[in-house]
Amino acid sequence: MPPQTKISTDPATGQNHVRPNVALIITSPFAVNGFWASHLDALRKFYNVSVLVNAVDQQLKDVVTKVPPGVTVIPLNLRREINPLDDLRALLAIRRFLIDNNVLVVITMTPKAGLTGMLAARWANVPVRMHWFTGQVWVNRTGWMRHLLKSTDRVTVRASTACLVDSHTQVDFLVQENIAPRSRFEVLGSGSVSGVDCNKFAPDAETRREVRAELGIGDEEIVMVFAGRVNREKGVPELLEAFARLKTAGHRVRLLIVGPEENQVVPRPLPDGVVMVGYTQSLHRYLKASDIFCLPSHREGFGLVLIEAGACGLPAIASRIYGITDAMVDGVTGLLHTAGDPAGIVANAERLIENPALRRQFGNAARARALNEFSSKRLTDLLLDRIASLLKSVA
Repeated sequence: MPPQTKISTDPATGQNHVRPNVALIITSPFAVNGFWASHLDALRKFYNVSVLVNAVDQQLKDVVTKVPPGVTVIPLNLRREINPLDDLRALLAIRRFLIDNNVLVVITMTPKAGLTGMLAARWANVPVRMHWFTGQVWVNRTGWMRHLLKSTDRVTVRASTACLVDSHTQVDFLVQENIAPRSRFEVLGSGSVSGVDCNKFAPDAETRREVRAELGIGDEEIVMVFAGRVNREKGVPELLEAFARLKTAGHRVRLLIVGPEENQVVPRPLPDGVVMVGYTQSLHRYLKASDIFCLPSHREGFGLVLIEAGACGLPAIASRIYGITDAMVDGVTGLLHTAGDPAGIVANAERLIENPALRRQFGNAARARALNEFSSKRLTDLLLDRIASLLKSVA
């Protein structure tokens, strides 16, 4: 059963305190694992926390493995795809849960969860309704579908009482596209949702040797690594084309692709030099085994994986798009190229492949930036402060 409102006793004063109920609503179990572990661990110390997530089948339930003890997981039928009947049922189920459990704070992330969760929370009169924008699914859409999806973002903003955005350039984009005035958006610190555990994501020569041995990669080979959902929007086809050109030019390189594949965008049998790893909870191991991180994405809210790679001391090659330009600094922590341009990837890769000193320079700068601006503790503290201030404002 989900937690009801609980009363705890302050050991110092002996006074009783009501612990507010907080609900996180999200469509992706992968996002719970990837972004919310440290936040949930901190939130449960002050609130009764429930996570409502699209995890209705056993396979997806098993993915939600990083939810700390004391946090309740509630499975929903809330998939990314539009299904009016299922989405209405999910909205009604969310509203009933919020009312029955006297939830005071609702946080949503991902577009479908934002629309459904914010509408349900407003209907249930939840006083603090916070949506976190992490990228827009309509960026590369056209016609009526783009208009429809933009409209749902506008509805999400109107139904919320606070809108967080995971990058400053994404705020610029949302304002430019008339989603809402700039005053409706805020960014925690320098950006991102969760920040990075810079102890877990750190250079490690022993792990580098172990993983390379497991994958059959030689010590002298340059490993380019991609991590994320393996699909067209992430620029994987362009990366594969660029990698083939690098191989043809005689470079001793491997391409390591880490993440769940969608629509089989990688040819079978695998091209020469390509190594694939599916979904993993040990991304840090593969980053530590690599030399250059690649993110040729067509859209990103922030590109946290760039910070994770940087914390491991990797220079980056990535698309010059909003979100990514917050996560890396061109010519300082890596090199940017035009989205959808294999030639640009090749040119930047050759600069780094042929210049080990430049790789070290960029990697050291990326590690320092991750430590100084994007630690997970910093982001968690900022989130706790923001929730506390919002609750105080409605008390």
